[in-house]
Amino acid sequence: MPESELAVVSIDSFQAPALIARAGPTIRKKFFEFFTVPIRNANTRAAYYRAIQQFLAWAERAGYQDIEDIEPITVAAYIEALRRQTIKTTPPDANGFSKRKRLVGRWD
Repeated sequence: MPESELAVVSIDSFQAPALIARAGPTIRKKFFEFFTVPIRNANTRAAYYRAIQQFLAWAERAGYQDIEDIEPITVAAYIEALRRQTIKTTPPDANGFSKRKRLVGRWD
């Protein structure tokens, strides 16, 4: 691969969410490495990054100030909050309608 195709990314150029930045250099480095080393697909990397940003923003709004305070129960509470939000804000979709239609019978 020619050198012109190589991209060097430094930890300082990588924007970390506030909870990660406050956690110190070791946690910040681990966060950076997670998004730059094992995830090769750029779309997957971007999706994971958006998901963690949303989770950490939610955690801050919930009052968490330190990453060390986040436990598995915190993640479970976030998932439940997402589930409830989805139920409230998602209108019935065509797929759901199709499933209900199959339960009642064909309308052809």
